Amino acid sequence: MTGQPPDAYREGADPANKQIVLALDGYRRAVSAVALPTEAASVRARAERRTARNRAVTAVVAAASVVAVIAGAVTLADSVNRQRRPEGGPVPATQVPATSASATIPAPCRSATLFPRLGRPTIAGSEVTSSIELINLGAPCSVSGQIALQLRSDNGTLITTSVQREPGTAAAITIPTGHSAVAGIAWTWSDGSGTRCQSATEVAVTAPGDTEGVTAPWVAGDAGSVCRGVVKLYPFTQ
Repeated sequence: MTGQPPDAYREGADPANKQIVLALDGYRRAVSAVALPTEAASVRARAERRTARNRAVTAVVAAASVVAVIAGAVTLADSVNRQRRPEGGPVPATQVPATSASATIPAPCRSATLFPRLGRPTIAGSEVTSSIELINLGAPCSVSGQIALQLRSDNGTLITTSVQREPGTAAAITIPTGHSAVAGIAWTWSDGSGTRCQSATEVAVTAPGDTEGVTAPWVAGDAGSVCRGVVKLYPFTQ
């Protein structure tokens, strides 16, 4: 408190007036002490309300911006789709990249991983029909084209062999491990006079593109005779 003291504090003042002045001065001090914290609290409350309003406005603006971006993206996608298809036409299906067929065909089979086996022969007159089955003992591989055949006699002597490629689709065939591919074969066992032709005891089979063959027992008995060493070979199937 600054300035001159109230009259009640002066020497010679009326005691009654002094009591009144002191009471009023105490009241003023009490009111001031209560009013100041209340005013500060009011200012702080207003500041907090203003901050809350600002945050609310910021959140609303951000949400509106996100909605606007999504709406713009949808509109753009719809516009692109309309340009890609005729008016009133169906929505084009999603294009899936085509997979190259060559990418799914494994490496060519090698003779060393193949196990050849002849099927049961069937005789009709002077002609014999049978089959050669190639069982894959290695990793999955493919056979494309025609195999090579070489007949041998019982002492290992090579028999002049002529392989006649019969018509048919020689498409690439994939042989998984433990599976096989089969090709039909046919030959003449008699020249028609009742005389048997030269007999073979085994055949060497060479995979397409390979240079070394693997052997398998040839057909036994009269059906094992091959006139002029001519063998008809049909394309492989599974």
